[in-house]
Amino acid sequence: MHKTISAFNAVVTLIPEAKRNRVIREGRYMPHIVMGDPDQRKATVKPGLGIDEEYIGVRFAGGPETLEIGVPTQVILELLYMPVEEFSKITPGATFTLREGSTIVGFGYAVDAPNSSFNPNPTASGGSGYFPR
Repeated sequence: MHKTISAFNAVVTLIPEAKRNRVIREGRYMPHIVMGDPDQRKATVKPGLGIDEEYIGVRFAGGPETLEIGVPTQVILELLYMPVEEFSKITPGATFTLREGSTIVGFGYAVDAPNSSFNPNPTASGGSGYFPR
């Protein structure tokens, strides 16, 4: 029996401030996304309260081996924490920034809405997996 989780297709671009490419092979890259303006470059902070944004934990579950700075890349993002109300904001065309802590390292948009019947282990059913070999 396999566990099903929600995931969606997205296009992600790293910004120069990311300073280096990111290896996403085998799903080990687990940043956050914040839905909103893809041109935003600093976290929104309220004095005395800290960061005032809704972070959504994701795992890169498919795409090329590496995300390269400045290159729009189609990927599959798994949603790490289910269910969460913020997921309703992930709709086709919805934009977001990619975060590592409070640092914005990229931006992107959802190609489709999360699919709760997503199979995180396609090799169990004879598939070849998400990442090219």
